[in-house]
Amino acid sequence: MPNAGGTFAKGSGDDSSVQATFTSTANGVWTSTLAPVAPNGNTALWFETTVCPAQISTGQSAFIGFATSTGLASALLATSTTLLSTAGLIGFYMHGDQPANLDAIYQKPLNISSTSTTVITVLTSTLTNAVANPNPGNLAFVPATAPGAFTGTSWVKLGVRVDKSNAYWYVNGNQVAKKALDTTFDTVDSYGGISVWNNYTTASSETVKFSFFRVAGKIL
Repeated sequence: MPNAGGTFAKGSGDDSSVQATFTSTANGVWTSTLAPVAPNGNTALWFETTVCPAQISTGQSAFIGFATSTGLASALLATSTTLLSTAGLIGFYMHGDQPANLDAIYQKPLNISSTSTTVITVLTSTLTNAVANPNPGNLAFVPATAPGAFTGTSWVKLGVRVDKSNAYWYVNGNQVAKKALDTTFDTVDSYGGISVWNNYTTASSETVKFSFFRVAGKIL
């Protein structure tokens, strides 16, 4: 079972969902670390969740996907528009200044990075521009129509997978981005799954509904 922060109740208007209210930077649901990833390594990771924000407000931020041990144990959402610079990340990021968009991103921690830029965006606005896949290896694949903006009534299934060659991002079961593992990823620390939410510009808490949250690791 994952760790959790916040209050949880049965989701209203849905047969099988959990409604969570997160009130601080450290609140979310997360697992323990599973395994590291590396080019030509011997591990693989899978993450999948279906979520619906019960509200979208200015300043709301979220990260959904994999984080290294530092990110799992700390306040991952450092400010409304930045993530904790000392965490390795692979997943979907919602900026506090763009609360209806989810970007496919990854990050190498600042303390082991050779540059000051840590967050790398693979695909922006994945929910509204899923067909704009920038990776040449995916040009023959056309995802289904994107679900649109991440609003308070939009359910979406998000997935992240990492094998010994690539990291992959999925929206509603369709691959929307792929990036080869290289030295710009954190290949030192182990990753676990996390979905964390916060709001920095208002006093309101952040409420989101989950129908499932599952993470797995495998030794290849």
